[in-house]
Amino acid sequence: MYSSEESDVVLDPFLGSGQVAVVSKMFNRQFIGFETVKNYYDFVLKRLESEQYRIGGDNRKHRQSPLGF
Repeated sequence: MYSSEESDVVLDPFLGSGQVAVVSKMFNRQFIGFETVKNYYDFVLKRLESEQYRIGGDNRKHRQSPLGF
């Protein structure tokens, strides 16, 4: 939120678990990510489709706090 504005494009050259992509989507940013491992890519797609912010115990969808994050 402090380094980009809504509709900006965020680049993540090492997508990994997709946290940057998920947070970008939550805060109305566009994102570009690169991943060479298909299993990670598939995992990130599932996270984005389900809007899953946390991995593991708490799988509830992210709810924006009164402070805006």
